[in-house]
Amino acid sequence: MYFGKLIRYLEQRGFGFLALDNASDADEPTFVHISEFQRAGVDFPRVGDMFEFEIAERADGKLRAVNLRVVDDTDQDSEWEGRSDTWCSGELALESA
Repeated sequence: MYFGKLIRYLEQRGFGFLALDNASDADEPTFVHISEFQRAGVDFPRVGDMFEFEIAERADGKLRAVNLRVVDDTDQDSEWEGRSDTWCSGELALESA
């Protein structure tokens, strides 16, 4: 299982991207479809929400998050502590607090 934070969500298109917790800057965000949020009981995903999930390979070879579970801040020690999120030009920028 992996832990990650929703860093981008495109509501009209029905998908978003999760950044792996403890990921390096070189790691690509992981695609997640709205159906995975719905299976986890999340009707309205929000940037900043934390999830536990598995990564599966699609038929085209791309990776996607599956079997999501909402993570409470107390569920794990997170690298995200002490940071705040801001959007710049439609992209997420992480700032040290």
